[in-house]
Amino acid sequence: MKKLIPLVALTMVLTFALSACTSKEEQAAIDSFKVATTNVEKLNSELDKRVSDAENLISKNEKALDKEAITVLETAVSKAKAAKVSIPKQPNGKQSIEKETEKLNKIDYTSNIKKISDAKKAYEDSVKQLKQVTAPSEAFVIERIKAVDGITGVSAVTEDNDPNQQLGKQGGYTAQVYFSSKMVEQSKVDGNSLIDKGTDAGGSIEVYKTEEEAKKRDSYLATFDGGMFSSGSHSVLGTIVIRTSSILKASQQKELEQNLKNSLIALK
Repeated sequence: MKKLIPLVALTMVLTFALSACTSKEEQAAIDSFKVATTNVEKLNSELDKRVSDAENLISKNEKALDKEAITVLETAVSKAKAAKVSIPKQPNGKQSIEKETEKLNKIDYTSNIKKISDAKKAYEDSVKQLKQVTAPSEAFVIERIKAVDGITGVSAVTEDNDPNQQLGKQGGYTAQVYFSSKMVEQSKVDGNSLIDKGTDAGGSIEVYKTEEEAKKRDSYLATFDGGMFSSGSHSVLGTIVIRTSSILKASQQKELEQNLKNSLIALK
């Protein structure tokens, strides 16, 4: 019996030691879980801020040049909100805690935040671009035309020399700027001045007060497309009608038109 007592005591000591060891390991797992949850709280906070900023911008519902820009931003926000992870309660048991900690440590919103950031900037820029080509000043148009490679001359009409006599009139343009292009052999274009030569010399930019007026003008020009009175290509950008010479090849018209658009919407 006396020999049995030390054996029982030894067993109790070992059991206590093992219990203490397990307790330390579990506590370490708990500590790691707490660190992981703290990190996720920070990640969630950053994601929430990005989402909130984007939603505030969306709520303004400002018109953009790219009509799809706001939809792209809305989609990025929706996906980010769906990706957000709710912090779980601490589970019981070392293995369960470690498994949950591992999941938390894998949480990464980098891609979601980048998509929101990119979409937000694209939308903001598109809003600025639309404002830039909505009833711009004559000076702005001249500056942007001159910046296009291959433009050799620029001339804005006045009330005295406006060939269409529409400058400043109701429904008419607020500015019309003719330009010549090196792609057009000017000696073969009738007229002495650039305004006399008209769009044949290269093209022109017509500015209207509203998009509706610009579209109405564009529709009118379209009635002559393909006929002997066709005056070249034409398209609407904001409240601007961009026209290019009928003398140019179709590929040249498209290239010049795109270069003009790029210059007009460039943010500086």
